[in-house]
Amino acid sequence: ERIQDEDLPDYAARVATMRSLIKRDGLLMALYTGLRCEDVRTMRLEQVDWDDETLHLPNPKGGPDAAFTIPLSKTPLQILRRRNDENAKDLGRADGGWCFPGINHKGEVGPVADLRQIDKNDQRFPVEDVHSLRRTWESIANDEGISELDQHVLSNHSFGSHNVNATYISQHI
Repeated sequence: ERIQDEDLPDYAARVATMRSLIKRDGLLMALYTGLRCEDVRTMRLEQVDWDDETLHLPNPKGGPDAAFTIPLSKTPLQILRRRNDENAKDLGRADGGWCFPGINHKGEVGPVADLRQIDKNDQRFPVEDVHSLRRTWESIANDEGISELDQHVLSNHSFGSHNVNATYISQHI
């Protein structure tokens, strides 16, 4: 389910309170790009073309044959610049080239395991599934008149006999 337009300010305010600035930015990146959680988590700084303001995803869902490049608007670019500048400070060590790095149980740096914060009761914050951000992005893109073909390309959905995008869109009235 999507986050309704009127609930987005509350969502953003809750995300702003997260302890991990890396996870906070990862969630915002998912919201502003409509990318799958796995694509955001495993994003690398070398995939960003700062001059062309694009992001290339070489191994998305569907594998290397489904690789795609998306344009980045002002806000995702700001998020990525912030991560590029602040990851080492926020992580406490080098980021290994990851946009949204984490440290695993062996102390190794890799992609963050979960974009949401997990509290002592094993509850995730924010509670919304990260995929709801993708549905929100697709719904807003539809509301704003982004063409069906462009929605497919930007969200890396196949374009053919089944309109996957239609299952994501919840029109706002």
